[in-house]
Amino acid sequence: MSHIVVKRPPRALPKDVPTDEIVLQPPPELPRGQQEGALMQLLPMLGMGGSVVFFFNPNAQPFMKIMGMVMIASTVAMGVSMLVRYRRGNQGQMADIRRDYLRYLSQTRRAALDTAKAQRDAQYYLHPSPEQLWALVAEGSRVWERRTGDEDFGQVRVGLGPQALATPLLAPETAPVDQLEPLTAGAMQRFLATHGTLEDLPMAVSLRAFYHVTVSGDPATVRGTTRALVGSLASLHSPEDLVVAVAAHRDTTPEWEWAKWLPHSQAPGVTDGAGSRRLIAADPQELEDLLG
Repeated sequence: MSHIVVKRPPRALPKDVPTDEIVLQPPPELPRGQQEGALMQLLPMLGMGGSVVFFFNPNAQPFMKIMGMVMIASTVAMGVSMLVRYRRGNQGQMADIRRDYLRYLSQTRRAALDTAKAQRDAQYYLHPSPEQLWALVAEGSRVWERRTGDEDFGQVRVGLGPQALATPLLAPETAPVDQLEPLTAGAMQRFLATHGTLEDLPMAVSLRAFYHVTVSGDPATVRGTTRALVGSLASLHSPEDLVVAVAAHRDTTPEWEWAKWLPHSQAPGVTDGAGSRRLIAADPQELEDLLG
């Protein structure tokens, strides 16, 4: 049996993904004291309105009464004008504050999307899908790239699932909800719900963290999942660091014949007519003897 020498160059890792927490700025609060401010501006006009009584004195001339009516009309018009101007001024100021906060969320959204892309690229690089393993092995530079000192040594991809954004998005401390500007408060909540979690990222399990891992289900699914797990481990871990041994009933041994082609399943120092003895047996005791 021929052997292929695999050279393991220094490992190339994906770009670092930022992990700093992002505490969002609180949304603006609704202006307080609007009614009091409006009344303060109306006080001088109320005083002017009180002086109109002088023009309607019983002894006043008709001309004076006409002047009083003109003054009442002008006072009312002035009051309405001031209220409208005051209201528009507050609305314009609130619109500017709202616009500034939405612009801030837009800038933060771009940063979150950049982090999400970097996180997704890194996760798919570190934990390739089973369909990509053949290309990884054929290219060669990443075969058995994981060393025992690597953080992901012994990790294996088991599927896809949601993960929190690498830069956690934290909600700020705010005033009670009824005191917040509703449009910006709703925008902040939607921002947290949309960008705080990423969907369909590789989910990995560290085999070093468990005594054993069980794959359950119907036989075809179990065998397919196990092939994917073992294939991923064998592609990224050296036979010097990982051993693959198969204990299977004689009736199902043919289902595991593929494992004999893995260098990880060679029994050290034991040979047979085909070369190195493979760590595949129907008898668990025989397998233990082969493992030494």
